[in-house]
Amino acid sequence: MQSVYIWGLGAFYKRNVKKLEKYNILGYIDNNPDKNGTLYKGKKVISSKQATVDMPILIMSKEFIPMVYELIGRGIKHVLIGTYLFPESYQEQLLRDSGRFKIEESRLLYNDNVIQVDSDIKKIYRKLVKNSGVTDFIEKLPEIPMCRDFGITRGTPIDRKYIEQFLEKYREDIKGEVLEIADNTYTLKYGEDKIKKSYPFVDLVFGTHVVHKLPELLYKALTGKKRVFDIDDTDQVIAEGIPVKRDNDAKAWLPIMYGCNNFCSYCIVPYVRGRERSREKADIIAEFKCLVEQGYKEITLLGQNVNSYGKDLEPKVTFAELLRQLNDIDGDFRIRFMTSHPKDCTKELIETMAECDKVAQHLHLPFQSGSNRVLKAMNRHYTREQYLELINYARKLMGDELSITSDIIVGFPGETYEEFQETLSLVKEIKATQLFTFIYSKREGTPAAKMDDPVPAEEKSRWFKELTDLQEKISAEQMSLHQGKTYKCYVYGKGKLADNYIAGRNDGNLIIEFEGDESLIGTFQNIKVIEPLTFVMRGELVKEKQI
Repeated sequence: MQSVYIWGLGAFYKRNVKKLEKYNILGYIDNNPDKNGTLYKGKKVISSKQATVDMPILIMSKEFIPMVYELIGRGIKHVLIGTYLFPESYQEQLLRDSGRFKIEESRLLYNDNVIQVDSDIKKIYRKLVKNSGVTDFIEKLPEIPMCRDFGITRGTPIDRKYIEQFLEKYREDIKGEVLEIADNTYTLKYGEDKIKKSYPFVDLVFGTHVVHKLPELLYKALTGKKRVFDIDDTDQVIAEGIPVKRDNDAKAWLPIMYGCNNFCSYCIVPYVRGRERSREKADIIAEFKCLVEQGYKEITLLGQNVNSYGKDLEPKVTFAELLRQLNDIDGDFRIRFMTSHPKDCTKELIETMAECDKVAQHLHLPFQSGSNRVLKAMNRHYTREQYLELINYARKLMGDELSITSDIIVGFPGETYEEFQETLSLVKEIKATQLFTFIYSKREGTPAAKMDDPVPAEEKSRWFKELTDLQEKISAEQMSLHQGKTYKCYVYGKGKLADNYIAGRNDGNLIIEFEGDESLIGTFQNIKVIEPLTFVMRGELVKEKQI
């Protein structure tokens, strides 16, 4: 049995304490001065400053990166990181034999901090600066050690996805010692001065609004004497003309705006992504036409709140007007969009969906709660009644072909069980095809994070199960309505029901899997539903009516 000192007595440790039975725990480390010198489970609690170089230390915290660097600086060489407790699919080996310290069982969340990369610096720079206009420094660049570890703090999933893809692609072209990169979420949470003083290993912090300046910022971080912080988003610039690499040949995503003005009390996005900024309509149309010419059949328009598109442009343009102009472009394609905010969803938009043959009849309209009091506390700016009016109008124009999906937060601070029941009653009324449900999670820096939250997590989990059980029944009922119907489906990839199945989506974004050849991927086909399941349908190809 291995002997260790446990560093971290917070929530992560408490959730995983039963998994530590294989260790002989010698004592505990915690930087809370109130705990220093006390006993915990019969073992002494000390501060990290009291740890000696020969102590075997097991870090039990998701915020382990600063802890690791502190131990490195103090010469402590035997370090374990308890991140092996996370699912294997989210793990990446941290540092294999760095020569500076030993990490055993050292596995790390992709989403939190580090991706390991190796190799030659100049190659990566040539690739970074291509088409960027920053070229004159390449040959002058000294042989400065670059990072073996690129630290990525939590941003939006889409930001992380593309950053991680980039780092993975150029893994063989990067080498070095230490360069950490954080986004401005980190800065907003901790403050610029806090990061500069407490996280000296962070050399570069930048916001997503300046991603186009990455080569320039990296150059400054590597060749300059000062650490680089570019977090000011006051210029509100949208960089156009940046080369785009799409990793899917079947469908494409097209951003039409950035940022958010809504300031929902639980959401950090407006603080980290800035205010709403719409792309010029001409730029969107030009990129859309290019995608159609390249053969993309399904194109999804993206924005934090697409319903607000065009309000900041001069002359102003509505999202409905943009959809109509895109719908008129020649070609065989389907238009989707996300995400919509109920307060800005207009009857004009719903009428456009009903009238435009290339706009999918799928409306993702998050309502979050069925209680008007909770909606006000969330700062959502609409009522339950207003939401239902929109849904009923959409169903009146599009009938059973319309697919409704939505988001719900369970256990918002201060929510009572009676108010949760109002959410359940709304779920019964709207009869959504699918719901995306979440138990409330605190985001530091938001108004909701400061609200009283007396309901225990266990109680919220019971509410959550009550909601998901209800929606599962409703989803099954809604799917059964499609039995025997034939739909024009865009075939997008391999299916999961059987090895020889491929999958398509109908106009309402419902998945239908059927037996077919992979050569059909990227085409529209008519598919007849033969067996509706809860979240997917089994179908068959109507061969005589291929599109």
